[in-house]
Amino acid sequence: MTRAAWLILLGLGLLVPVNARGKVRSRRTLKRTLDTVVLKADVLGEKILGVHKNRLRVYACRAGFMVPITYQLDERDPEGVYCYDKGPEDRRTRDVDNGNVDANDELLVLAREAGDRAVPRTLAMVPNHSAVQEVTLRDPLDDTEAWIYVYRFDTPAVPGRTQDDHAGIEIKQLEDDEEAEYTWWGDGFRFDNKRSPLNAVRATYASYLQPDGSWSDNVFDCTWVKATVSFMWYTTVRKSDDVKVKIGGYIDGPIRVVAENQLQVHLALGFYVSAPASYVIMWPNRVSMPTNVSSPVNLDENDESSYTLCMDMSSKLKGWKFYNSHNKTPVEIDGVTSPAERALDMTYPDWNCIYGPEGALLAKFVIPKELVGRKTNKLYYSDDKNLVRDGDLEGLEFEDGTFGTTGFHIDMRGLKKGVYSGDYVVWYGKSGFKPGDEVAYLQEYEHPLQAVATTD
Repeated sequence: MTRAAWLILLGLGLLVPVNARGKVRSRRTLKRTLDTVVLKADVLGEKILGVHKNRLRVYACRAGFMVPITYQLDERDPEGVYCYDKGPEDRRTRDVDNGNVDANDELLVLAREAGDRAVPRTLAMVPNHSAVQEVTLRDPLDDTEAWIYVYRFDTPAVPGRTQDDHAGIEIKQLEDDEEAEYTWWGDGFRFDNKRSPLNAVRATYASYLQPDGSWSDNVFDCTWVKATVSFMWYTTVRKSDDVKVKIGGYIDGPIRVVAENQLQVHLALGFYVSAPASYVIMWPNRVSMPTNVSSPVNLDENDESSYTLCMDMSSKLKGWKFYNSHNKTPVEIDGVTSPAERALDMTYPDWNCIYGPEGALLAKFVIPKELVGRKTNKLYYSDDKNLVRDGDLEGLEFEDGTFGTTGFHIDMRGLKKGVYSGDYVVWYGKSGFKPGDEVAYLQEYEHPLQAVATTD
């Protein structure tokens, strides 16, 4: 930029950072702050690929300074399987590149920590780096942007990194080798399976961090499933305690936990349902379970085969309400079925939400495409403290009656033998959640932020 141009900008009060070529640098316009951004490492390009992961650091530009931000680099082997560094020894794996960053690895950052676009002199504030790659994070819904900077260091002098930890898992193995207590936690919430130690992902307790620093009382009775399966003229019912889920190898980083989901359910006649290449992923604000279910049999066309997935709230829960994608007016959860609850639209929902003073639970069940659109798929809802369960429902929950039991019921009749992919996502909204807030959480899953490597 010429001296005359600088004088014009100064005179107009428009002095802004520019790069060496005169291109105006931008301030962060990205509004989204709840998202965890997952970048395939191929975005980083030749400047970064090939460096050992311990020689990589991530920064953001704020107020004209480069500041380190929280990040996580998860390795995947050539087949795309995560390289677990924790868990049973026989489930731990290493990538063939011995820790170097390659194209199918995943870099994670938090959207709220991304910053402005840096000028060259600001980039130089980080000493001893051999290369830096600018990455633009863009909201596909409104084209707002923010930036991060991935630095490579080829000398022993590598800067330190932030010590923040936003998600985690604690495992307590019990005397019975098949049983373990799993405590999962994110930013401001935690849940565990202590009343159901055979199932690592069955929540029987959940609590929220409150604005005053205390933890809420338990809001859960439990999560539960019920599967009715008919094959070869035989019908069997399987419930939560028939489902065994163990965690195999796992990664426990500062932003997420990626754990191997070792699920097994005995149907009958020596047939088992399993979940190959499936995961439990703990994020700062949610848990997700991308799952491949392997059905060993063809299900009958005419006899019932169905699957119901629900969460039931504690009887002590007060002041919580329910609404969903088809029922936008909240109804009160109190163990008494009101006229408004009887009038709920039972169409299969895109999402369900229950919320109260302590926080919120926003659930989305993404079912296999082969089951989408079936007329008998529907919302499951029950709020009746005096409910007496039939034989097929006994033992699903720990407390008598139902208090805001919400979930999803799907029709599986005629499903052929094979592997089917789906996902179950539950966001834990913070205290103060109100209707409409679900949009920001759902965007994270349905319209993820885009990451693009950019240059001058």
